[in-house]
Amino acid sequence: MTKKQLRFIGRNVHRVDGLDKVTGKAKFTGDLTIPGMLYGKILRSPCPHARIRNIDAGDAEALSGVAAVLTAADISDLDPYYSGRPVIAIGKVRYAGEPVAAVAAVDEETAEEALALIRVDYEELPAAVGLEAALSEGALLVHEEAKGNICSHEHVEKGNVEHGFAEADEIFEDTFTFPMVYHYALEPHSVIAQCTDEAITVWSSAQHPFQVRGDISRIFRVPISKVRIVIPYLGGGFGSKSYTKFEPLVVALSRKAGRPVRICNSVPESMVTVRRHGARVRLKTGVKRDGTMVAREAEIYLDTGGYADNGPAVAIRAATRVLGPYRIPHIRSDAYAVYTNCGGAGSFRAIGAPQTIFASESQLDIIAAKLGIDPAELRLKNLLKKGEEVRPKLRGIDADLAMSLKKLVRESQWKTRSKKKGAAIGLALGATNAGATPVSVAMVRMQAGGTPMTALPARAARPPSWDWRSSGPRAI
Repeated sequence: MTKKQLRFIGRNVHRVDGLDKVTGKAKFTGDLTIPGMLYGKILRSPCPHARIRNIDAGDAEALSGVAAVLTAADISDLDPYYSGRPVIAIGKVRYAGEPVAAVAAVDEETAEEALALIRVDYEELPAAVGLEAALSEGALLVHEEAKGNICSHEHVEKGNVEHGFAEADEIFEDTFTFPMVYHYALEPHSVIAQCTDEAITVWSSAQHPFQVRGDISRIFRVPISKVRIVIPYLGGGFGSKSYTKFEPLVVALSRKAGRPVRICNSVPESMVTVRRHGARVRLKTGVKRDGTMVAREAEIYLDTGGYADNGPAVAIRAATRVLGPYRIPHIRSDAYAVYTNCGGAGSFRAIGAPQTIFASESQLDIIAAKLGIDPAELRLKNLLKKGEEVRPKLRGIDADLAMSLKKLVRESQWKTRSKKKGAAIGLALGATNAGATPVSVAMVRMQAGGTPMTALPARAARPPSWDWRSSGPRAI
């Protein structure tokens, strides 16, 4: 079959959701209303670390228009933890912004009024705010049952680092720090939940619907077949809506209210729900005088906030990505996700990469300047060749990196532009892999007469919506 006979493969096709989006007809979670739906609001802790002595919600529950007030007392029959965090604060808060109560009411104004009537008695505790405080000697424990504030540790080693540094002509040691950063998707995370005796249905701007379904099934002790997750149009995510966020809280509130409930985070609420991990990256790199890298030691600390979320996954990726696409015979890399009394941290575009690749590439520029080597030539000298591995036991590189870099240098006029004083040009390389499961799914159903109905996943920040196309057998 020639390309001229194909209607879709190898050709640009119009997105079936494009017209709805540009005309404003597309419905996002915050646009949806369900018959009988209530409007929810969350009361969040003002304290980064405190015990909850008492919650008095009597006045809020008595307010006209309030259907339910949710606290930890309402979830004692559940399996209430997921990714290390509770559905709603149980006895203690571990970051400013942690949910301690939630209200469902006939409208948002009434829900806001009810929040102001809830009285919470806090016993404030010393807080480990930031990596320095959490890692200091004798640091207070964010989770008192733990042995320390290390949430997870990933170790990568190859060769003999001490031997490598002994061979080096020059050794460079630098430390880089990074703050937490908010994703700022145009659509803050929004959730609608309907919990009945028969089933649980959740509409959410989630990026991992199957994980949300699994967590809800386990938390509420219902068969997974009784949990349905619906992902409407998604107004950006960039990782902020990955994993399970506050969907279980909305389900629990719907269960207590006996009606569907919708909660739409504000931007400030989204900021304390999830951000990119703050980090401290220490790099020690040994090189020969000609720029050949012989050893690297990396120590990475990631601020994962009060709960794990996907901190362990970020640490795994960071420990590898800090090595870059370079041939380094002796390596030792340690990455730690660290509990702190800061807001939640999670996925954000290439987990573990921005912090570590920035640090690695910045140090290479420092090395190039000290040795008097062109930064592009330094990178080219050390690039992995096709088939060589970034990390032991990983599949080897399947691309010609040197060819790509040479073309980049040539097309960007690097040799002349980079030598101009104050030139707005830089060069950086990174080795990364997919943050999500590296699969895509297509479904083909045969209709009467042999005409296929092809379903392709049409993803905007990875919602599992489907782009159905019906065509003749020769069109695929």
